[in-house]
Amino acid sequence: MVEIQLADEVQLFEGAKELLGLLQGKVKVGLASMNNRSVIMHLLNLNHIANCFDEVLTVEAVSHSKPHPEIFLKTAQQLKVKPGRCVVFEDSIFGVKAAKAAGMSCVAVTTGVYSMDELKVEKPDLIVRSLSDPKISPFVLS
Repeated sequence: MVEIQLADEVQLFEGAKELLGLLQGKVKVGLASMNNRSVIMHLLNLNHIANCFDEVLTVEAVSHSKPHPEIFLKTAQQLKVKPGRCVVFEDSIFGVKAAKAAGMSCVAVTTGVYSMDELKVEKPDLIVRSLSDPKISPFVLS
């Protein structure tokens, strides 16, 4: 599968492993991706972070794409957490829209193709340049 071959070239965002380590054992962690499950599981295993997630939902679990909130709502349901208690990390305007539509808090990260100004339009609760930003810890763990 071409996607899996290309996945070997994917780099995790700066601070991703450290943030997952910080959250481990303190909060439930889910991954909600519009990519297919085989690619996501390959990436998680390749980066030795598969065990960091309590639930992993992928495109196969939903019938609507972002900005529809379905994938986030289903992930919260699987985690047995109310949407209002969830924090979503997103790097796309569609993801921020979906998180806000789901009634979840959202941290927008400018590591994707969207600029800070483009992400601001969607009114995330916090915007950071990387997952290693010190503003994330108190926001997520409060």
